Amino acid sequence: MSAEMIFVTLLVILVIISLIPLINNRMDAASRTDELGNARMLAENVAEAINKVYAGGNGHSIYLHMPANINGKDFTVVVNSTGSYVKIDGMAGKSFTVPYKVSGSKSLKNDEIVLFNGHSYIITNVEDSNGYKWIVITST
Repeated sequence: MSAEMIFVTLLVILVIISLIPLINNRMDAASRTDELGNARMLAENVAEAINKVYAGGNGHSIYLHMPANINGKDFTVVVNSTGSYVKIDGMAGKSFTVPYKVSGSKSLKNDEIVLFNGHSYIITNVEDSNGYKWIVITST
């Protein structure tokens, strides 16, 4: 009876030890999914602010503050003429917008703007001399 008990105990220990890496992988995947979901929500918030400014017309502006981190990790937000993209830990959350011209300064040069965590920005709708609407994103 004691030999069977030792065999069963060793078998149970082996099964538990083999499950530990699987559990760790699942927990890491859940954490990365949460990070990507939060990145996507931030991309949606940035795109929504840009769309509101664009719809508001010439001179309309919105103040936007980037969070310090996403789940304790640094990130960057890239805004271009098609949308906003949040890059975090090798992943990207994205949100598309109506195509428009975007600039990082009043010089109205079509750019790709990078927004950094913990910084504040002003998003403004500016009309150029030809009547085209521009989205200008500047740091405060």
